[in-house]
Parts: sequence; structure tokens; C-alpha cells
Amino acid sequence: MEVYVDGQWGTVCDDLWDINEADVVCRELGYPGGAIHAYLSAHFGQGTDPILMDNMECSGNENSLHDCNHVTSHNCGHHEDAGVVCRETCKSALQNRRENQPSKKAVKRQYSLTPQDLGH
Repeated sequence: MEVYVDGQWGTVCDDLWDINEADVVCRELGYPGGAIHAYLSAHFGQGTDPILMDNMECSGNENSLHDCNHVTSHNCGHHEDAGVVCRETCKSALQNRRENQPSKKAVKRQYSLTPQDLGH
């Protein structure tokens, strides 16, 4: 999973990463059903961009990952990149279709926050 912060793409370290953070990411991406799973240890592969967030602490009710407590300095390597799989509800499936996005593109969105998703 990657985030866009101050004009730069980067990864999130999996320190303290759990279902609460994953739920926030999924809702931010338009999946109101939240997360199915929060993955650790670069489950989907290691990123190459800088690690921008570490020690994420979300309650699970935040509107954005940026609203969660976190640090921007880190003690991580890309072998610790966080990941998430979101639950696609009927509502999110219909929304994706209305936006003319095929289902496969919606799956890709589970792993990346775009500047538009973050309001940039």
C-alpha cells in the first residue's frame, strides 16, 4: 500500500499496523465495509519509494489515515511494508461501476491511495 504525502508517493511501515488502520484505508478508498485483512511484512511485495509513515495508531473511526497518530521518521525497511485487502460491498461495487471503473481496477485501488483519494 502506498500513500501520497506532500507531493510524494511512499509506503507505510507495518509497525503497530492492524485491522483498525486497514479499516480507515478501505473507507478512505470508498469501501464502506472496511477491511478483510491487514497484512504485514510486504505481503504484496516491497515498495521502492520512501517510507513515509510509521507507528500508525488509528482507533478505526478516522476519516483518513493522515488523521491517525503516526510518526514520519522510521526504523523500518521495505520488508515491513503494510498492506490491506478491502471488503467490497454492494454499495462500493455499484459506486465503482458508476465511476466507469471495472472490478479489476477496484481491486488495484485496494493497495494504493491516489492524490484524489487524499483530497490533493
